[in-house]
Amino acid sequence: MLFHTPQSGSDALTALLRAHPQLGLHGRLFQRAALPGGVPQTAEGRAAFIEGFWGEAAGPKEQGRTRGLTICVETPKRDMAIDDPVITTLAGYDPAIIVLRRDNWVHQALDRAALKRGKRGKLPEISAQVFDQALRDVRQGYAVMDQMLERFGPVLELSFEELVDDRADTVTLALNHLGLDPAQRDAAAEVPEIADLPELEKVIANPDTLRTMLTGTELDGFV
Repeated sequence: MLFHTPQSGSDALTALLRAHPQLGLHGRLFQRAALPGGVPQTAEGRAAFIEGFWGEAAGPKEQGRTRGLTICVETPKRDMAIDDPVITTLAGYDPAIIVLRRDNWVHQALDRAALKRGKRGKLPEISAQVFDQALRDVRQGYAVMDQMLERFGPVLELSFEELVDDRADTVTLALNHLGLDPAQRDAAAEVPEIADLPELEKVIANPDTLRTMLTGTELDGFV
């Protein structure tokens, strides 16, 4: 299972892991209107779906493969609550857990804010109020995710920055954690471009406003 929060780089990591022929990684099932087979997105429906997902009801294409899920922990609109029965159901299978974070919370918050405020062809102008709310959402998302992870065993912690700096080594760590041979991964598979972290001037239209806001705070070094 891959736990992550929004704008943490999960799309890139998921695509890289899916290039392994023995891994069926299903993303964001809990963000859809209904689960596969029309199963309702209720606590009971999700728990029943998980029972079938890792049980003998797996389709023929999935037999003999490692089956995985990505769990996006989004706040304030959450995919699931900390006490959701599906968390207990998932933990009962003792799955291998990978956690993806971003070390740079400033850029993650900016990505959240820019996604809502951006206009095609123009850099978004992010006010201090909008950024502060986005940063609170990032902090809360990680706090909720950490509470969920208390239900599970040891996890492999990865960061988006590690994925940017050394894609091959990061993917190898993840596949080894899942008990899969990294050498079998299709290196030619198409994956989203993973770019270096840009300067603030390439992200928002008013970078000086943000720098002034964060000067002297714990996040000063991220800008």
